[in-house]
Amino acid sequence: MKENLLLLTASLLFCFFIAELYSSKKVKEKLHYNFTKAGNKREFIEFINYHTKSLHHLKNHDYYNINNPKQLIYSEIGKGEKTILIQGDSWAELLELREESKDMIFQKSLDENIKFVMGGTSSYSPSLMSAQLNTLRYDFNINPEIIIAIIDQTDLGDELCRYKNLRKTVNGRLIVKPNQAGTPDYYTLHIAFRKYEILSSMLPATIKLIKYEIFNYQTNQRIKSLPIKCNVDNILGILKRGINVNDKEYWDLVLNEYIENVFSESSTKNLILITHPHKNHFTGEYSLNIYDLINANIKKSKYFNQITMVNTDKNELINKIKIDEIFIHNDEYSHLTTDYIVKFYLPKIFNSIFKS
Repeated sequence: MKENLLLLTASLLFCFFIAELYSSKKVKEKLHYNFTKAGNKREFIEFINYHTKSLHHLKNHDYYNINNPKQLIYSEIGKGEKTILIQGDSWAELLELREESKDMIFQKSLDENIKFVMGGTSSYSPSLMSAQLNTLRYDFNINPEIIIAIIDQTDLGDELCRYKNLRKTVNGRLIVKPNQAGTPDYYTLHIAFRKYEILSSMLPATIKLIKYEIFNYQTNQRIKSLPIKCNVDNILGILKRGINVNDKEYWDLVLNEYIENVFSESSTKNLILITHPHKNHFTGEYSLNIYDLINANIKKSKYFNQITMVNTDKNELINKIKIDEIFIHNDEYSHLTTDYIVKFYLPKIFNSIFKS
């Protein structure tokens, strides 16, 4: 009897050992949010969970050589005495992701004694830019003298489709909550963070793998049962059909709140708003241009004298450069080519800074 019990125990331990070896291998394969330089430190999980309570999503770490969790919100280029914050969506984010434009910004920081704070994050529109500004000021003590806000044509669709029902004021400050778990949207990053939290926990590998598979199955089942809400047509469609009265009033409210927040701290002296047409503005497929909405809005702003509007009109480009040299080929969101950014777009931004 005793020998049988020992044999059973040994067999169970052997099976558990084999299961742990297998599970450990699978856990490593599935650990997508593997911050290798940080050694999977718990601080990353805590940082992400804390800041996604007020910021709908953070930067995608896959694009960066991250060794500090704050880089999920911003990075710095240069160490000058004057601070300039660059905010916006992927158009702003690309300025630090592409080596050529990043090098230009670094050289400008040296020439002008400036520290650039790069806050560009995919699909950040004025609501999230405002929430991000609060985070930078009050959590990281970053108080820029100048803010450059790159407002893309997609910001209209993002505000109306993605964030309208997620905005909330807490203690007088705007936050933009994450989507409800299981919502089928590209920016439901808390799902990935939750997976990372499970896989990097202190539990045995077998238990981690079981918990991961259960969570993954439940999430996928929910996503399959729901339609994707904010696809390309939802985001860009408004540029084709135009904007109705209610949506325009809402956009004006969002933009005004952002501007008020920018100047709520006396340390910020100037706001530079950057806009640019998309490829379909050149072809005539888009009738609505976000520049027209913003320009009409700021003319009525009490901060008018502190705001610089920098727009690239399609007429100033038509006879100077081919459309295919401006925009990335087959990019529905009309992101700019690197060559165009370094030769035209970024120099124009720099000129606006040092004239303000």
